[in-house]
Amino acid sequence: MKKSIPVLIGISLGLAGLISLYGGVKQSTTLYNSLPKDCKAYYKGDKEQSDAPSHCYEPAQPQSHNSDYLYGPYVPFIRKHKDTIVSAGQTYGVPPELIAGIIVNENYGKGDRYLLEDWQDSASIFWNKTAGPSLDFYIDASLGIGQINISTAKFLDEHYKKDDKTPIKLQKALTNTKKNIEYIAMNLGWLMGRKNRQLPEGTSCFDPIYVSIIGTEYVIGAKDTPLPPKDSSSGEGATPRVEGAIFARYVGQIPSINIFGKDATITRPEQMALRAFGEEAINQYRDTNDPVIRMALLDLK
Repeated sequence: MKKSIPVLIGISLGLAGLISLYGGVKQSTTLYNSLPKDCKAYYKGDKEQSDAPSHCYEPAQPQSHNSDYLYGPYVPFIRKHKDTIVSAGQTYGVPPELIAGIIVNENYGKGDRYLLEDWQDSASIFWNKTAGPSLDFYIDASLGIGQINISTAKFLDEHYKKDDKTPIKLQKALTNTKKNIEYIAMNLGWLMGRKNRQLPEGTSCFDPIYVSIIGTEYVIGAKDTPLPPKDSSSGEGATPRVEGAIFARYVGQIPSINIFGKDATITRPEQMALRAFGEEAINQYRDTNDPVIRMALLDLK
């Protein structure tokens, strides 16, 4: 039976693709599917983004290259779900700004890529619902706006001593936007709560290196390395990948003080420092042809 599983998966994925194509499977697997119906054409680019209503799309400023400005559907989306973000952050000890940063980081600039991702997610969901229980074989899909794997959600439920869920129930939870936001907070809370990620007294959790390391681990998984010594160039301890620096820049770009109001925990100087750090790391990666430096920027030691 196990030898036939790949064939069955292939058939199932093909069927799921057709079902998804014709609208038979609709899940909130990406930010795109979580948008109001009248907003989707602007995200796809079928309509002029400059004409989008404010609840759909934050229009680009004339100086759209300005890294101080985050345009697109992200700010309206975060504003819409701010109460869920704040509540989840308070429950798991995570600043709402970092949860918002993950939402942007996992969905930024995907455009038409959502079609492929939705097809993959729908295919995995279809397989897990139909063939998974009988074969006891489930696809470990990454789902929702936080791109949380089913196996990660199971681990987080166990870590936070929540009720045990079947893969199907975990899948259903991850395709619910509000519950996915909670899993983002759970994941960040676990990553930040480990002994090797405890900050020295007096150090802000918005320290650019720290934010970049947490952002890197969210993408590639937790590492057991210690934090680097403060103000040290020795190369000891964890170093973030360029993806983590991009995450730090997003955290700095989101107008969190405006969105979260009294619940905001970041300061304007911290936002500016995060943006500057992210820009420097991105430019360093973009401008160098040195393979050693490039690999260092892609490897969390």
